[in-house]
Amino acid sequence: MVLQHLFKPLPAPRRESTTSSSIWSPPPQDSVQVSSDAAVDLAQSRSAAGVVILDHSGQFLAAATEPSTGISSPEVAEALALRCAVMLAREKHLPRVVFQSDCLSLIRRMNSTACDRSVVGVVVADIKAECVALASVSFKHVRRHCQTSIDSDDSKMVQLANGLRGELDALHSPQAQVGDKRPPCPIIIAKVRDQTRNVDNGEYDPDHVAIGPYNYPRPQSKSPHLAMEHDKLMSLDMGITAAKARRPGMTVEVDVYVKELAHLEESVRNCYGNTFPDMTSQQFVRMLLLDGCYILSRLVNLQLGAQAMDDAAGTANAGVLSASRAEALAVVRDVFYLAENQIPFFVLAKIGELTGLDGNDHVITQIAKYALDLIRRQKYAVADLVTVPTDPGNLLHLLHMHLKPVAPTISSTTTASGADPEPVRRWRSATEYYFAGVMFKRRDMSETGHTRCILDVNLSSGSGTLEVPCLDIDAETWRLLRNLMELEQRNRETVGSHVTAYCVFMSQVACTTKDVELLTKRGVIVHGQGNNDEVARCFADLCKGIMFDPNDPRCNYLRETCCKLEKRFLSNPQRWMAWLRRKYFNNPWLAVGLLAAAIGLVCAIVQAVYSVLSYKNG
Repeated sequence: MVLQHLFKPLPAPRRESTTSSSIWSPPPQDSVQVSSDAAVDLAQSRSAAGVVILDHSGQFLAAATEPSTGISSPEVAEALALRCAVMLAREKHLPRVVFQSDCLSLIRRMNSTACDRSVVGVVVADIKAECVALASVSFKHVRRHCQTSIDSDDSKMVQLANGLRGELDALHSPQAQVGDKRPPCPIIIAKVRDQTRNVDNGEYDPDHVAIGPYNYPRPQSKSPHLAMEHDKLMSLDMGITAAKARRPGMTVEVDVYVKELAHLEESVRNCYGNTFPDMTSQQFVRMLLLDGCYILSRLVNLQLGAQAMDDAAGTANAGVLSASRAEALAVVRDVFYLAENQIPFFVLAKIGELTGLDGNDHVITQIAKYALDLIRRQKYAVADLVTVPTDPGNLLHLLHMHLKPVAPTISSTTTASGADPEPVRRWRSATEYYFAGVMFKRRDMSETGHTRCILDVNLSSGSGTLEVPCLDIDAETWRLLRNLMELEQRNRETVGSHVTAYCVFMSQVACTTKDVELLTKRGVIVHGQGNNDEVARCFADLCKGIMFDPNDPRCNYLRETCCKLEKRFLSNPQRWMAWLRRKYFNNPWLAVGLLAAAIGLVCAIVQAVYSVLSYKNG
């Protein structure tokens, strides 16, 4: 068997025949077969030769290797390998020898009687001189893609198939279910995609506190100070102190927290789009413990006998006494609004359970109350859709649970295949709809009505009025909407795409300065930014990089509304009536003048009719 190549040679003048036999054929019964081969490392100008001797039955007799330096020509390396084979045959006193090589040009040189004055020819001449001592010598070309290598490749493929089969079996093995026994996390915390982040990188990065493994301080981190390690350690100490006060008869130390969170490590890692191989188990568990305690100290009252805070900023200040209101608001934004800056909610529940906060329900209830109060103050929603949230994936998902339309509309013309016969176009701008007779009206939100959040957009079928809840735009509006869309992009089957559909609607309806001006006058948009042009630019960039199918009714709850508005926009009678109202009925004096002209026209017609009748009768 030919020695495996030590180095991978590059193409060179060496030529191989495509018609040579690829199946090993034994030499004559009274002969032996000596196979030689070589490999060249061009980068380091070195080569290696290998020789194998087999008898006519294929039994191994001998082998040799010989490294060489300063060799960069593959054909010279093959010639040196053949000379090594001849020297080995002489050493073994072999009378009748068949030499084999896969270098066709070398075999031709050996079988030629012409004088060769090339570099290879010098080695060839030396080989021929050494062969004089052998009784019978022949040189044969053979390809190295023989059955042995084919069998080797087949065996590697079999090993690969067996390995994959074993891994698939391991997925269903009982050992794979051992541990926390928690079902897979339904909400995946994913890294924000580059095509979205590049639009506005600052909307996804924390400014005050880093939470979770994506923002874990690493050597390459641009802002290692964001970790707030001192405040997090204070929060851990506060949690342990609260646990001792709530459980006076039990020993509560930090090792209890570490042990319990270590059992959750695998489940937590499965909740991320990355497994973070650069983080050890110690680093990962430490991060979960410190981040979880920090969040609980800000959102839940850990002190024994403390009363619940009524406002979001006050609760945020409860954990660290030195925190200012501005700092508290920055913490709220970082831990609630950012898609990457999250840890799974069940980690918070476990830490709360160890701290003695009356189990899972207390943590969920307290944080859910905080989230609802926060979203009410930002005027994104007015009522909780569920009395007790059912296992939110993380804090951003908890906010998302309050932003769902009361009654998402599904097109009645949807076919059995799930697609409307007429594809949906993009939304028209607000001014285009206005010129087509569509009126915009602010829709007030109420806890008991059909308008509970900013997503509850409604089109009045009779009057053609589009009722839109007021969007109060502040410095954090764009950040929250972008991160909510990122949550939906990675978890569409779990959380839906309602926020994305709303953002697409607003970004296309209010994409110009005139659109924002019109919607501001109608009370649909309220903002405190510099001017309408700035707001329009933000709306135009809001959905860049977002993947969204407007024709899918499961993704676009406003699909039927868009279809109705498009039909109204393309209706010429509707456009003419709208033009008439804008031109004449917006000004009362023009309306009076139009009415007087109409009366005068009617009187003139009546007079003409009577004149014709009197002339005919007379």
